Amino acid sequence: MKRNEVGYVVEQNDDITKIKLGRHSECKNCGACPGNNNLIVPVNNPIGAKVGDKICVEIPQDNIVPSVYIVYIQPLLLVFMGAIIGYLVSVYTHKSATVLEVVFGAIFFIISIIFIKVADKKAGKSNNLPTIIKIIS
Repeated sequence: MKRNEVGYVVEQNDDITKIKLGRHSECKNCGACPGNNNLIVPVNNPIGAKVGDKICVEIPQDNIVPSVYIVYIQPLLLVFMGAIIGYLVSVYTHKSATVLEVVFGAIFFIISIIFIKVADKKAGKSNNLPTIIKIIS
């Protein structure tokens, strides 16, 4: 599934083009990005749009569900799994359950953060950027 948005080309180098897009309703509800109501996004520019051009850009929507899982669901599952492992270790070692649950939960949370960083770098290397499909003016 793909979505089209209208924006303006604000920067163009040899290998990268950046456009300014107005935030849509999903973006406004998230609130993760600070600043004004515009986003600066790197895009593919196969049609040769220049700085100042008003363009139509096609944004792929294929990665939304896996991204939500990786960023929100997976850390919760790993922390829960770490707490369970901490409890099981406390049963076998006769140590304080609370301390081991917190320690193992924290270790698994750190593992989930590392996994998110690796997934983010991998996603950044993939060529799944939005693509300029038409120059409006």
